[in-house]
Amino acid sequence: MNRILSFILFLTLISCQEPGSRQGHSDNSSLDSIEDQETSESGDEQDTGDREYWQKPELVIDKLGDLNNKTVADLGSGIGYFSFKLLPKAEKVIAIDVDTIKINILKNFKDSYASDLKNKLDIRLVSPSNPKLKAQEVDLILIVNTVPYITSRISYFENLKETLKPGGEIVIVDFKTKRIPDYVNAPPYSSREYLHVLEDELIEAGYDVTETDDTSLEYQFMIFASPVEGK
Repeated sequence: MNRILSFILFLTLISCQEPGSRQGHSDNSSLDSIEDQETSESGDEQDTGDREYWQKPELVIDKLGDLNNKTVADLGSGIGYFSFKLLPKAEKVIAIDVDTIKINILKNFKDSYASDLKNKLDIRLVSPSNPKLKAQEVDLILIVNTVPYITSRISYFENLKETLKPGGEIVIVDFKTKRIPDYVNAPPYSSREYLHVLEDELIEAGYDVTETDDTSLEYQFMIFASPVEGK
């Protein structure tokens, strides 16, 4: 019953969304199908597994390294596309989003999981300017398909530094500013950000950009950054 209610709420959300609106981030094929709809600018149904094909979530997660005994914040989690995939690998996952409806759907999905997994998931509804992370609470912050929608990014990145444990890092995954096939449902160019701009902003905010990967994913890039000591 909870899943049915969640799906009804989700369809209501889709019917109200404007093209190019903020995208969030499911653990099985049914959730992936819903997520494909969530990332569709038109709201049309997508084939199950479309996002698996172009997003390559397992590759992304592998690039994060060993997550045993680590706390990962999924910033811009949506209904949990990456959050649920991270659960078996990390000690704790904090799913963070500004959208009340998506957070409520995510909570209902969480309730369907076995205790050993759902007890590892912390869900937080936040404001656009405050991710509600405590000082040195997380080892890694994953930001997928979200960073162009963050305003005042340099100060936001600066504040995130305080939430990272020593040796922690931020990983940004977002769309390239290239022509992308329609089935990917990437946001319009106006809702994307140039890779070099994000690198410059991270450096200005006091990070060392340790790796930039714009080849592993065909339509997206990945940026890895760690706070510089003393900055």
